[in-house]
Amino acid sequence: GVGVDVSEEMIEFAQKQNPDVNYYVMDSTNLGFEDNSFDVVILEAVLHHISELEEAVSEAKRVGKTIIIYECCAFDTQPLKMLSQLYWKLIDGGYRYMSLNEWERFFALEVLARNEGRGLVRYGCLVMR
Repeated sequence: GVGVDVSEEMIEFAQKQNPDVNYYVMDSTNLGFEDNSFDVVILEAVLHHISELEEAVSEAKRVGKTIIIYECCAFDTQPLKMLSQLYWKLIDGGYRYMSLNEWERFFALEVLARNEGRGLVRYGCLVMR
């Protein structure tokens, strides 16, 4: 397996936890891998922390044949959307909190599987190709 993070500290932590993985300190907007290098790219609870989201998603789509995201999700409709976005911003401090439907539109890929949690603090998962 391969792991990527922009933080050298997080890479060092990951290496201690899972030493059998090849880790790289890299920016998600400029991945040093060939096109279609990976059968699967997993983006777990990271998208909302990326300021240059369009570039990062483009890179993930370039290097991966299938994309899996597991991401905190806002509601689709107001006022719950605003409340859930405010909650995530206050406790997590990320840049952007979208609903699972918005993540799906943002990636613009065929969705193979979808799972959305319930409640104000919820996560969603998309498997896309």
